[in-house]
Amino acid sequence: DKVADPNFGKADNWEPEKRKELLEQIDQLEADVKKAQHDAERYNRYQDMLKMEVTPFEEVDDLKVNFAAVRNLWKSVDKWEAVSVEWNDMQFSQVEVDKINKEVLVFNKTANSACKQLTGSDAAPLLLQKVTEFKNTLPIVQALRNKALLPRHWEKIHELIQRELDLEDPEFTLGKLLEMGISVYMEEIQAISSTATAEMALVEMLDKVRKTWDDLDLTVNAYKDPKDNLFILGGTEEVTVALED
Repeated sequence: DKVADPNFGKADNWEPEKRKELLEQIDQLEADVKKAQHDAERYNRYQDMLKMEVTPFEEVDDLKVNFAAVRNLWKSVDKWEAVSVEWNDMQFSQVEVDKINKEVLVFNKTANSACKQLTGSDAAPLLLQKVTEFKNTLPIVQALRNKALLPRHWEKIHELIQRELDLEDPEFTLGKLLEMGISVYMEEIQAISSTATAEMALVEMLDKVRKTWDDLDLTVNAYKDPKDNLFILGGTEEVTVALED
């Protein structure tokens, strides 16, 4: 059984040249698997036409499932190596965390499935490890990309990590950030970022209140005798609505 070849589970094949050779073998093997499946289906059709008992080709079904697991693993490994380099070389200010996170979750799902299906594989756990390590750094990237962060918040972050970050520097990439090892300050940075978000929400609310009252016309009527110079609000409906909002 070529699909059960231990070579498909070796993490040593992670190297570019070995991985390329392995993927070529997988492409060739895919044709054999499809042929086996096609032959089994054709044989079953003949049996059905001749009113014979249909033979369940369980081995072919198992072959298809096992091959899919091997193929998905190494296709994911190959793609991971490409996109992770692309992400790490990306200028930090251009990083789209939500988009990257969605792709990482797909890799994570594939790696977990491979670990369950290919129990003797060394490559599957390695992929899961690499994906998990990268996934765990995304929250701090999200926190640092928060548009609510103001100079006073950055001062706290710089003091915390004991260095200054120039996120607009074209040379400052996601990879360089991760190499700094500032993920050890993840909780503190996330707390500062969350505070910044809450403060921005409060400022926006106060601005909305200020604008509402600036644009609100108040009707003032004389109270009883105008000579007394006493006045009261003429209508309070708009005021009440503004207060409720």
